[in-house]
Amino acid sequence: MNTRLMFVLGFVSMVFGAVESLAQGPAEQPHTVQTTVQANILSYVEEAYTLRMGKHYDSRKLKVPPQPPRATLRERRAPEPRRTLESSFDVVVSSTLPVPDTDIAVGPNHLVVVNSEGVFAYLKDGTNLLDVVLSDFFSSLAPIDAPLDPQVLYDEFWDRWVVLAIDIPPAGNNSDLLLAVSVGGSPVGPYHQVKIGTLLPSFDPDGPGPIPAEPHRAERPKVGIEKRQIYVTFEMPATSSGVFGGTAVWNISKWAQTDPTPLGGFYDGQTVTIQAGIRPFSMGNDYDNERTLTPVEIHGEIVGSPVDRGVFLAAYGGVEIDNRANEALGISQALQIFWITSVGPTVSKMVVPMGQVDDVSGFSEFPPAPQRNGPPTIPSGERLIYDGVWRAGAMWLVTTVVPPSGVDATEATAHWLRLNAPNPTSLSLAEQGDISADTLVSGAHTYYPSLDVSPGGRVAVGFSVSAPELELSSAVAFLGSECNTPGVEVQPALLRRGTAVWSGAAWGRHSGIDWDSGECFWAHNAHPVSGAPNSWAGTVGEFCFDPTFIFGDGFESGTLAGWCQ
Repeated sequence: MNTRLMFVLGFVSMVFGAVESLAQGPAEQPHTVQTTVQANILSYVEEAYTLRMGKHYDSRKLKVPPQPPRATLRERRAPEPRRTLESSFDVVVSSTLPVPDTDIAVGPNHLVVVNSEGVFAYLKDGTNLLDVVLSDFFSSLAPIDAPLDPQVLYDEFWDRWVVLAIDIPPAGNNSDLLLAVSVGGSPVGPYHQVKIGTLLPSFDPDGPGPIPAEPHRAERPKVGIEKRQIYVTFEMPATSSGVFGGTAVWNISKWAQTDPTPLGGFYDGQTVTIQAGIRPFSMGNDYDNERTLTPVEIHGEIVGSPVDRGVFLAAYGGVEIDNRANEALGISQALQIFWITSVGPTVSKMVVPMGQVDDVSGFSEFPPAPQRNGPPTIPSGERLIYDGVWRAGAMWLVTTVVPPSGVDATEATAHWLRLNAPNPTSLSLAEQGDISADTLVSGAHTYYPSLDVSPGGRVAVGFSVSAPELELSSAVAFLGSECNTPGVEVQPALLRRGTAVWSGAAWGRHSGIDWDSGECFWAHNAHPVSGAPNSWAGTVGEFCFDPTFIFGDGFESGTLAGWCQ
């Protein structure tokens, strides 16, 4: 074959290869993460802080290390007479960090998982795209010390991923919030990032006016979104003077403008504007047990207020704060729900009575949870709203209580509530119940719950569970199935069973769950594993509701049972 013919054949082969590659589309591959530099406070105008973010990117590329093959997730298939739950895989094989702090968000094609070890992104077939430790993820905001308590959510309004963490220096009362948003729909980046110090003036809507700036260390950060704003809440515990700093709410504009075209602002890598923080629980407030405000995830439009104009914040501390006599006796509990809009801002507060569902007088703090081969016992959390979702006129919330009677009496027990919430100012309790795991094992404590709701109304919960004959494990369950009385939880299943005794000073501080499609959800939680003392692994699992489901080996339940008991 002469040289000219070989050249022609080679050229034709190259053209056909290029055409085939274009037809298939580019394959999404692991690649580097680039982030913007930290912001600096410039000015304070009309009760809003303006921060400027640099336009250049960090020259240090966060390379994704080669990943071992991951477990293949469930293939969609027709129901079979007998099935196990979907597959699960570990995102962290072993960690000795004090608490896992697990969370998860699901988009159209990806999962993003965060915990105290790092930020991880996956395709839904289990392909790992990003695996980076938390401090490196935020490295463009250096100097930072040890980021913790990460949160993640998927912004369905703008196809973005939002990641939040808090950074606390080794000494002092001050701290920084670290906030990142993806530039586009890919969770591998690049990301716009900003560091915001918690030393900002604030005002109390029930008080005389602005509260002077004072250094406070932020704790328990929570993040929520609506179309135009990001809402960040956090507690500010007592300083050296012993004064509780309050619970702050910041709303951060995504864009400088949204009509006719989104432009400027944090999502555009430009100026970041923070409206003056609201402190519903202010300095010196004696309702110290009502400190945590949890944003409620809103899906759809709320009648009477466009979805891009406000957010619900939910709080629970074990007492009915508007009835001082009952509070002193500890015989009645209530929720506090705040509706906060970005216009003004304006705040309205509602109190929703719950009745006697929590033995506050007998247990001012939750009883520690037992575990197999213990002691030691496991700290089972605090009284607060851990998660919340609004969809189709209903608000779903999860907390933890000590039931005053029944099979779970004297035990820390995850608790769910459904509120009728047709508009921001009309709320009432519809139903509530405990999330018991005694069908798995006697004497089970359930704690650190999370919750999400599908468009079809299916409610899924995730939580930690342990018992005298069960290691500290992670579990999932459904509420309101057609095979049970509506609102009654069905048989729970273990996502992953612990394999070692946990002797750490804390656990949690939250778990993660997010709806995917149809009746399917993804959960992320942790469990102790063998190895170095107090080692844990973080597991992700997909699970779907199906009345014909029978689980056993798949989620290590130890028995053959189905979602329908």
